[in-house]
Amino acid sequence: MKNSFLRDTLSDKVFLKNLMTLGIPIALQNLLLALVGASDTIMLGSLDQNSMAAVSLATQIQFVQNLTVSGIIAAFHVLGAQYRGKEDKKSVDMLFSMTLRISALVSLLTFLFCLIFPYEAMGIFTDSTALRSLGERYLRIASFSYLLTGLSQSLLAMLKLYKDTRTVAYISLLSVVLNIVLNALLIYGLFGLPSLGVEGAAAATLTARVIEMVLAVFAVFHKKERRPDIKKLFSFDRALSRDYVRQLIPLLGAYLVWTIGISAYASFLGHMGEDAAAANSLSQVVRNLALCFTRGLAGGASIIIGYELGSG
Repeated sequence: MKNSFLRDTLSDKVFLKNLMTLGIPIALQNLLLALVGASDTIMLGSLDQNSMAAVSLATQIQFVQNLTVSGIIAAFHVLGAQYRGKEDKKSVDMLFSMTLRISALVSLLTFLFCLIFPYEAMGIFTDSTALRSLGERYLRIASFSYLLTGLSQSLLAMLKLYKDTRTVAYISLLSVVLNIVLNALLIYGLFGLPSLGVEGAAAATLTARVIEMVLAVFAVFHKKERRPDIKKLFSFDRALSRDYVRQLIPLLGAYLVWTIGISAYASFLGHMGEDAAAANSLSQVVRNLALCFTRGLAGGASIIIGYELGSG
């Protein structure tokens, strides 16, 4: 029976076409984001091992935030796609408002934690004074980019829901290229700029996130048919909120279990010493690159299934 289901799925050309149309741009976005991490690792690693290891450990906090926001957005896609299938824009806007509020709260808490307690935050992942000091310098700047992450990812999720994955890919491409170029300029101090090391990597990340945020806002509000109703930003619908929470809890739980496992692994290695932390930073790059395609297909499939359920 399983073989029959798999055979029927692989022979459904319409489904496969829709899956590739949605999944490949999402996978491309994931790949581009992974390339930013790879560029940080390669460029900082060429300066010294500790800088590479420290930034890799510091970005574990961002990893936790990103996957938490991904769980929130997954719930939005599952439920929002159903209402899109019904052409119920009012409910979609309400769901988007809920997603934006929760994502903004997660981003605010992450920002405050990294800004106020950067040295203590690094202590979760390493007991090396050198790595904690370098990570502290990185987090004091990069924390401001975490404040924008939930907002920009929620806006990009809205574009994906309306199947405009091409725009999402273009925004991600521009943001990533800018991040990598600024990494080179600010980490190495090219063209007369100061060589800032880990602080240069943080500044590059912050600048790229600001540009990504501006482009995402423009892309979402540019077209009237997908422009969310700002008046609903603080509205509350009891029935819709109940459905949203019912989707959110298991999805967020699954994402958090995975997040805790990966972060705990990084923490164990970080406390084993600077060499182990540096080796793990390289393995993370490989892991993130390997997961890009499967996560893209999973994201595309969730939207398609939601549309089908909503349209009956």
